[in-house]
Amino acid sequence: MNRPGYDAWPLTGRDEELARCASALASDGGRGVVVSGPRGVGRSRFVQQLRGTPRILMVDDAHELPAAAAARIRQLMDSSGVKLVATIRDGAAIGAAVGALVYDHAVTRVELGPLREEQVRDLIDKVLGGPVRHESLHRLFVVSEGLPLLLREFAGSLVFDGAVWELKGEPSVTPALAELARAELSAAGPGGRLLDTLALCGPISLGHAARLGSPAILLDLERAGLVRARLDGRRTTIALARRLHGLALAASLPPARRASLLLAAARQLGEFGARRRDDPYAMAAWRLAAAAPVGTELRLAAAAAARLNHDHGQVAALLRPVAEEHLGPAAGLALGEALSETGEHDSAEAVLRRCGEQATAEADQRAATVARVLNLFWFGGRADPALAVIAAARTTAAPGELSQGLLDIDEAAVRTFAGDLDGGLRLLEPALQTARAVDVAADTWLRGANARSIGLAAAGRAVEGVAFAEYTYNVHLRAAARSRTWLRPAGSLPSRTAALAEAGRLTEARVFGRRAFEELASSDRPGRADWAALFLGRLERLAGHPVSARRWYGEAAAMARARRQVVPHELALVGLAAAAALTGDAAAVRDAHARLPEHPVDGFWPGEEQIATASLLAGRGRLDDARTALETGAQAARAAGHWSSEALLLTDIARLGGAASVADRLAELARGCEGLLVVARARFAAGLAADDPEQLLTVSREAEALGADLLAAEAASAAAALLTRRQRQRAATAAIRQAQVCAARCEGARTPLLAAVGGATRLSDRERQVARLAADGAATKEIARRLSLSVRTVENHLQKAYRKLGVSARADLAEALTR
Repeated sequence: MNRPGYDAWPLTGRDEELARCASALASDGGRGVVVSGPRGVGRSRFVQQLRGTPRILMVDDAHELPAAAAARIRQLMDSSGVKLVATIRDGAAIGAAVGALVYDHAVTRVELGPLREEQVRDLIDKVLGGPVRHESLHRLFVVSEGLPLLLREFAGSLVFDGAVWELKGEPSVTPALAELARAELSAAGPGGRLLDTLALCGPISLGHAARLGSPAILLDLERAGLVRARLDGRRTTIALARRLHGLALAASLPPARRASLLLAAARQLGEFGARRRDDPYAMAAWRLAAAAPVGTELRLAAAAAARLNHDHGQVAALLRPVAEEHLGPAAGLALGEALSETGEHDSAEAVLRRCGEQATAEADQRAATVARVLNLFWFGGRADPALAVIAAARTTAAPGELSQGLLDIDEAAVRTFAGDLDGGLRLLEPALQTARAVDVAADTWLRGANARSIGLAAAGRAVEGVAFAEYTYNVHLRAAARSRTWLRPAGSLPSRTAALAEAGRLTEARVFGRRAFEELASSDRPGRADWAALFLGRLERLAGHPVSARRWYGEAAAMARARRQVVPHELALVGLAAAAALTGDAAAVRDAHARLPEHPVDGFWPGEEQIATASLLAGRGRLDDARTALETGAQAARAAGHWSSEALLLTDIARLGGAASVADRLAELARGCEGLLVVARARFAAGLAADDPEQLLTVSREAEALGADLLAAEAASAAAALLTRRQRQRAATAAIRQAQVCAARCEGARTPLLAAVGGATRLSDRERQVARLAADGAATKEIARRLSLSVRTVENHLQKAYRKLGVSARADLAEALTR
């Protein structure tokens, strides 16, 4: 990991606990504290944080102390009153001198467990100064087992993509980790062959393991903490106890030995009968990894299991070499879906088109049509070919109302996200009513229903969108209870997040959005969480939290890029640029903008790509050109029926000094749109256009209640500027305080209207003394006596404090001073 200061790990939750131990030690007369825990606890560098503490000696990894040094420390503790805080590694060998030092009756011993996953996230974020992809973070947590020493080494495999840090492939085993693994594996003895096989193949059955090592060897390995047994259904499996050992062993094996072990494992599993569903999958995977031939029958059985495990890369590897005549409808569809999921959209279209042409059953034809539409548009971003597939399918579909209704849903969902919002919504409502029997095609119905909720919110019908999203989620729950659907019910929560955000219910939207992401990211299909991350990014941008927005947009972009999904990837890049613009990070704006394709997909949230252009122009002082770019975007949004995007772009014009030109249109949008967010935007522009500080302060309070912190801060800041020009200093100071409270939640957002936020006059030391005593209830004469001042001087200081703090009475001083 190429990052300056990588060695300077900050305090973790564990280190803060150590610091509290040391603090208590300094005051209670105790002699020492020794902290022990999992391997690597001493690598957190907490020592540097406490160097200035008098009479406390800090020793990191005390088990490594030479005997003479340990004896000298003991002398200091006994004769000089020096107190000790030390760490020892769990399981480390401790010599007699160190044992005498750390096992003394006067020494308190604190056992520490591994870091929790949320602590790992906080630590990595602090070290890197930026977010890490959820999936990468979870893998780091699993492979490091929450141990800081391992985490420190494995984190070196992270790379930065411009928005988030992520792992590319497996975490690499550094020389330090390899040395640690060798030391811990030295107790393996004759069980080396079994350990090597487990490193390559993962968990294997107890019977399989017994062929590679005797029961005595297995027992010795388990006692040494190198393997563990687990009951999997009615089968007992054996696995390596630590992921580090598997990575280190696999990396050290020569190619010939690797192939030999893999082939032997596949042969032995076949001899056991390969009776479980995943057994053919494992056999084929091991043979492929050994570059050995795999028979057609085994490929087909393994691919079926791999498809259920959502291992799309393995499905493609298994089925590509199978001759077309041996594939059949199910295997052909599986290959096409796998190629689509791994980003080979053209190859997937060729396979899926052939599946549809060869299918004789209506269900197979329907499955091929759905897969082609997903591949062409939702993955590949090509709307016209997807609509052509749907049109062709209408000519061969059964004449029944349900069949045509399902095709209507496919078409409407594509149109809703591909630039024809009005047309898509008009078609969706009757189609969803026609295909109410979701058990027939739950995936299609749910995809269309979620598209309708999101489309309604974009069209200014956010309240209706929220209600329909709630209905869709309940339908999804019932469908999931009866059959295996395309997604967990959490898959219907991102649309609810989007609708709630556009309705101005930002806090509620955040709850549902995070729940959706956490449930989907931890499911067996974590890639489906990209839309949840995308809508969370938009939510935080609407709230005026650019750092959080960039985190979520970066997550969405990375997930969509990994699956080569064009539509969410491009929407995430547009959002990244807009969020970076709020912090004035021109380099990040340019980077996100440059990663957009030359001909971006025309579709959802049209015109918002102009926000990045406007930001760069405004940064160079070209405000007229910036407003023109935003107006171009607003016109595109209006033409597409995206009233939410139009209102957002017009608000940005107002921010750049064009409030008078957009106030009327925003008022019109507020009358035609549902939800309170667009109403707040319209009142904001009207207040700016009319130079009305009272209206702006009202807008600030209303926006703050919605969770739109940036809008609230800007409205209060603009009101403060107007009040200052009118020499209403006390009211202006109160407005600045309101702006500061809201801006503090905006994560460093920078806009022209926030200029007044930092302009509040600070109290002098004497004014603060007087104000604090008055807030505590002291009378004026008492304050004068205690500070040796005249009563008139105290009153003058109080009046200045009132003006600067924006209050008019002593009763308000305490809260104002706290702010």
